[in-house]
Amino acid sequence: MTQKEKVLKAIGTVPPENLYNYIKQGVVTYQELMDNGLEQYPDKQKYLSSQMSAGEQSAWKDAQSANTVDAYDMFAAMFPNSEHAGEAREALARMEDTYWLQIQQSMSEQSLNNYKRIYPEGKYVAQCDALVSDLPWFETKKRNTIDAYRTYEANNPGQHSEDIRQAIVAIEDNNDWAHSAQINTTSAYKSYLEKHPKGQYAAVAKDRIANRSQNEVVIDAIRKDDNTFSTFDLQQKVENGTITWDDLREVFSDAQVQAIKDWSDAPVLPYCKPPKNLLKNSTEIYFWGTKATGKTCAMGAVLSAAKREGRLIPLNCQHGAYLAQLSNLFASGSGTAICNLPPSTQKDSISELNMELVDDKDRKHKVTFIDLAGEMVTGIYKLQNGIALLESEQETVNQIMSYLDNPHNNKIHFFVLEYGAANREVKELSGMGYMGVYQIDVLTSIAQFLDQKGGLRKSTVGVYGLVTKSDKIDTELGTKPDERPKLAHEYVESDLTAFWRAIKIACDRANVKDVKTISFSIGDVFAQNLCVFDGSDSKKIINRLLLKTPVEPRGWFKWLFN
Repeated sequence: MTQKEKVLKAIGTVPPENLYNYIKQGVVTYQELMDNGLEQYPDKQKYLSSQMSAGEQSAWKDAQSANTVDAYDMFAAMFPNSEHAGEAREALARMEDTYWLQIQQSMSEQSLNNYKRIYPEGKYVAQCDALVSDLPWFETKKRNTIDAYRTYEANNPGQHSEDIRQAIVAIEDNNDWAHSAQINTTSAYKSYLEKHPKGQYAAVAKDRIANRSQNEVVIDAIRKDDNTFSTFDLQQKVENGTITWDDLREVFSDAQVQAIKDWSDAPVLPYCKPPKNLLKNSTEIYFWGTKATGKTCAMGAVLSAAKREGRLIPLNCQHGAYLAQLSNLFASGSGTAICNLPPSTQKDSISELNMELVDDKDRKHKVTFIDLAGEMVTGIYKLQNGIALLESEQETVNQIMSYLDNPHNNKIHFFVLEYGAANREVKELSGMGYMGVYQIDVLTSIAQFLDQKGGLRKSTVGVYGLVTKSDKIDTELGTKPDERPKLAHEYVESDLTAFWRAIKIACDRANVKDVKTISFSIGDVFAQNLCVFDGSDSKKIINRLLLKTPVEPRGWFKWLFN
């Protein structure tokens, strides 16, 4: 029994105030109460008539203010004989089309039945009846899931079969496309096309496959070697649409991608005019190597590590600015900070970096780092092989030999050997027309030159093959960092045999006892120009230098020594 039926059945027992509330709530109408015996209760009839007459004007204003079908319908039901009842019915007639559209947008059995009650002879009654009979179909379309369509199909066999088929195809099309777009690979887009050759995203999928072919070549290359492209190359590839920043996040961390985004240019290192004479009473430390083998980076790493540990005391020298710049290259920290790598030393440049290194007992060791331009090294190769030198090249070679001929200062030599680059062509020479000359050829010529010219003398206290970028060993061979020293030595013995044999012969003649290979890495280098610095190997070099260099005399002994 409905609430209306209960109220109409109990008119005699329901208080008049409650009956009035039922009328205001729309549960019953005054006319329905009259039709069901209200006149038998004159007191209640009088009360309801009085209350409704008092509330009619207020109710009409409320209906006009709300200006909705429900408001006018309620007024007409409460006051069927009101002077405004006709206006309410006219308003309902004007609003029928709009009300029907609202029902279609949020269709339910209740909303359809409300329409039929308010507009019993309305223009959409026939459609309303049809919708009521097929309401489960519209509820299914509202849910719009494959399970909903399958359930409807099982409960209503043969009805809306084609609509169900098309709806399921559209849902699968959207789902498969969303999955392919999320994976964003060529194979994912091809899989989508296999399932939906005429799908609504087929044209987009084909375009993306065409674009991804170049994209995946770049990303796959970076996966194999994250130094395949420079930061500038990657910025250009993003700018021209070959790849996106999100693509780079597949192979780099967020911090690395941000560093590539922010990169503007490598720090410029100043030209250092070769000094005529080097500082006296200082151990000279030479760095030999062809261009772009990591020679300047290695020096910067060692100096930065010394500075961070408080072991570096710069001395006044004409290349003091260069010393400061190199010692600040990796000064931002170790393990997380991303640093810019420097460019190669400028042509014909020889820097003299004078400093003191402080040991654990606060004793000072005076040293001079000498950075030799790669072009000077190739100049020695040309001299050794009968190729005419430019006047500036000859002057630079002569200047180096004058340093080496000075017997008063002890000397240490680091030969920078990039791991895996022994048989890489030397660009400076190929650019001059001398094709097919490899790094091993140039390095071997340097060793032979020093042997022939007496460049390694008794004053030489150490000669080291510094295998830079040795972190590549882990990637290439699948080994652990603690295996690098052994594997780096094996690399020199196998791939740089001629050079290492020439070095050992020269050292034997000069009676140099300390001849070793040293594995060296500045950390995780990526995009050719950036690095997450690791100072572990740099600290080992500092300790070796402290071991091989004399303690600077103090007080009266210093005066006597000078």
